[in-house]
Amino acid sequence: MRNNVFYLTNTGLEKMIKELDMLEAKKEYKLKHEFSILNRNKKLDPDYVVWSDELSFIKRRINEIRNILQNALLIVHRTKNSEVVELGAKVTLLDEKSKEEITLSIVDSPEINPAEGMISKNSPLGSAVLGRRMNERFFVGRPVNKNYLIKNVTYEDFDNRR
Repeated sequence: MRNNVFYLTNTGLEKMIKELDMLEAKKEYKLKHEFSILNRNKKLDPDYVVWSDELSFIKRRINEIRNILQNALLIVHRTKNSEVVELGAKVTLLDEKSKEEITLSIVDSPEINPAEGMISKNSPLGSAVLGRRMNERFFVGRPVNKNYLIKNVTYEDFDNRR
C-alpha cells in the first residue's frame, strides 16, 4: 500500500504533535484508570460499550495522526511576503461584485478547517488561486461563480534562515 504525502505548515505540525500527545495520554488514562471500574460483564454494561467506542475512536485517530506525521513534508518559505500564492499562503481576496474581502489559508487535507479560513488546495477556490500573483484577477466557477482580485499574499509559517 502506497502512503500519501501530506504537506504541513509549521503550525499544523505543532497542532498534530500536541493532539497526538493528548490522545496518547487519554488512551493511557482510559486503559489504566477507567477500565478497572467497569463492570466485568462487558455485554451487559452500557458504560463498557461507551468506553470501548471512545477507546476505538482514540486509537483510530492516533494511527491517523502517526500516518500523517510519518508521511509529512514541512512547507518551507524563505520569506514572509511573496507575490505568488503557494501552499501555506494566507491570501486576502476581494470579491469584485460584492466588494467583500475574505482571508484564507491554502493548506493540505490534514489542516483543513473552513471555520478558521483554512481551505483545501484541492477545493475550487484553493486550486483556482494557487500559482496566481498579487493583484491578479481570476474567476472561480461552480459552485461559487465569482470573480476575485488577489489583494495580499503572506506566509505566517516561514523559514527565515538564509
